[in-house]
Amino acid sequence: MRVALYARVSTGSEEQSQALEQQLARLEASAASHNDPDPERFIDIASGSRDDRPELARLLATCSQGTIGTVIVTRLDRLSRSSAHGAQLLRYFSEARTPNLIALDDSIDLSTSSGRFMARNLISWAEAESDRLGERTRHGQAFRRTQRKPFGSVPLWGYRFTENRDRLEPDPDLFPIAQQAVAKFLEDPRTNTLMTWFHKEHGIRWGSNYSLRRWLCNPTLTGARAYGQQIREVDPLTGRKRNISRPPGDYAEIHWADEEGQPFQTSLLTRVQHARILAVFHARSRPSTRPLAEGNTRPLTGLITCADCGRNIHHHRPGKGASYWCMRCVTTGCPSQYKTLREQEIRFALLAFLQQHAEQLVRHVDEMKALQDGKLSPEAEALRETIMKLEAMDDPDLQPVLDKKKAALAVMIESAAAGGAEAAAFLEQVKTFQLPEIGLASEQDPENTRRILKRFITAEARAGELVTMTVAESIRRPGMSATFNCEGMGLGRKPSNKTQTAPMPGSRS
Repeated sequence: MRVALYARVSTGSEEQSQALEQQLARLEASAASHNDPDPERFIDIASGSRDDRPELARLLATCSQGTIGTVIVTRLDRLSRSSAHGAQLLRYFSEARTPNLIALDDSIDLSTSSGRFMARNLISWAEAESDRLGERTRHGQAFRRTQRKPFGSVPLWGYRFTENRDRLEPDPDLFPIAQQAVAKFLEDPRTNTLMTWFHKEHGIRWGSNYSLRRWLCNPTLTGARAYGQQIREVDPLTGRKRNISRPPGDYAEIHWADEEGQPFQTSLLTRVQHARILAVFHARSRPSTRPLAEGNTRPLTGLITCADCGRNIHHHRPGKGASYWCMRCVTTGCPSQYKTLREQEIRFALLAFLQQHAEQLVRHVDEMKALQDGKLSPEAEALRETIMKLEAMDDPDLQPVLDKKKAALAVMIESAAAGGAEAAAFLEQVKTFQLPEIGLASEQDPENTRRILKRFITAEARAGELVTMTVAESIRRPGMSATFNCEGMGLGRKPSNKTQTAPMPGSRS
């Protein structure tokens, strides 16, 4: 049977490349002594603490095919520097059906019990050495943090390291471009537009919109020094270690100025501008708050959820050259996946539902106006009188009940005051949508339609059909139905010869 050689180095540096050549030379000589002049080679350039090395995975897959009789390494730490992962490999190579493992420098042969005992000890020592190396690295990083020195082998785009690498300074070629880019984003905060500008004007390609977003959100652009962009996690079962990146703009430590109150490097942004950029991306992370944009954000984006999986339903064109939009759930494994709804019919149904509750909304706005004049709604007035009676009793046992009623009154007043003027303005616009003209009005002014729906109503769909419509809690009044069940009415479905649905208000059919 054939011999397999496994070699590994941590990096691709010149020193490590020479070490790799030495490993291969010794392994090939050992393979020749096992009567295999042409062994199969497996070479990884990765840390020994990782268990997802591609060539190691290929070696194990080849061994399982039964064509390999012996696997040779120079040392056991070439296979693994993790005790948990190393123990798994030792158990695997100790089985009768698997190849024998030989470690040259460790004088280990797993075909013997003493060899297996020594292997387990050496794997533990290798992990301890890896941990000590990690400790030395962390101590060095902690010292650099106290000195407020930058980390990393590559500086942030637009900057370069000073000669002694303890500061950042503007790159004479890239910094002017970075200034223009920041100004353009503040004027038009869209990463797609900025990426196109980078490529057309300067021939610079960013890896993705997300990488450009990380650059824009980096506090270093304000002259600050930021540390701790990643979180290190260790799986307690497998011992596998991995780094998890924090969201853009989120760091464990941010130092905005040095001891003299001066920025650490020339800034591209003020802190106010940086906060504005963070706010823009935070708002866009919620679909319901995204501004209207043809092909990207439609009037119903983020307002319709799937009743089966709870995820947002996405827009799409049903075919090339189609003149209308549809909506569907794209969650893998969801029973409603790829079940299509007509966007126009959903929009008509939501606006018609809103029109039906116009009277209750009018009463709500009247209460807002009364509140502005110093008056309370009947419900709030009754609750206030109850509170006054309880306070007059002066009973300590009633204090928990009294506190709850005071909290309820405060919420009632705050909720009423928060959206009074806004609700009144929106309601005036809703009232102008006479029922037969809802569809036409929503098509002529999609931005206004989105503002109204986002403020007042949400909906759920299942299997390509609208099932519920819910009035927003902030405008819900006593006696007003919160949710309307429209399951079975065929709203949102594409009409077919088998199932005929009535035309929605405002349709031109």
